Amino acid sequence: MKAIAVHAIFVVSIILIFLFFVTAIFFRYMDFKEGPSEFSCKVKQFSYCSDWKRTDYSDYPDWSWEEKEPENCDLVGIAKPTYEQCENILL
Repeated sequence: MKAIAVHAIFVVSIILIFLFFVTAIFFRYMDFKEGPSEFSCKVKQFSYCSDWKRTDYSDYPDWSWEEKEPENCDLVGIAKPTYEQCENILL
């Protein structure tokens, strides 16, 4: 009976250590900073280019870059795309 208890304690401790490291890695790579995330701003940029391309770049999309969420994408280095940037994004 002692061998089963020692083995169970060992397995449980290994699992807990593994979960600790997984949680630490998860929170290390999660970006909990203030402001918009780079991913959400890239999605916004892609949506803007897709909507703009539907009009063959003759009319801007129905929505304004500044009005659509997330706002302040310039904080992460993403601005309203130009024609050339949209062509590269939509490749």
